[in-house]
Amino acid sequence: MGDAEKIRKDVARVGRSGRGARYPAGLRERVVEYCHECSDRGVGVQRVAAELGLSWKTLTRWNQASRSRFQRVEVVGAEVIPRQRHTLHGPRGTRIEHLGLEEIAELLRRLS
Repeated sequence: MGDAEKIRKDVARVGRSGRGARYPAGLRERVVEYCHECSDRGVGVQRVAAELGLSWKTLTRWNQASRSRFQRVEVVGAEVIPRQRHTLHGPRGTRIEHLGLEEIAELLRRLS
């Protein structure tokens, strides 16, 4: 039995559908992982959703929720000047000023 068939049976076993239906977190994770694998092969979300017996809207929402809004970065070759203050520019015009590098690192750790 393939991954899609196993997942489809588990989705059907939950037996809930429609707005507000709750699926176990482990099942959602398996669905999203399978969807990513299919996407890498060029298969669209609507086709995967139909294959698994889910709404494409649900699958799209689960995919979006699984993505981290921040990406891990590594600062290399930077010289840390203890008293220098920096400005952090974020998405959609977010701007946080007068932070030290340690404060920026802590802020990003807490937000991720």
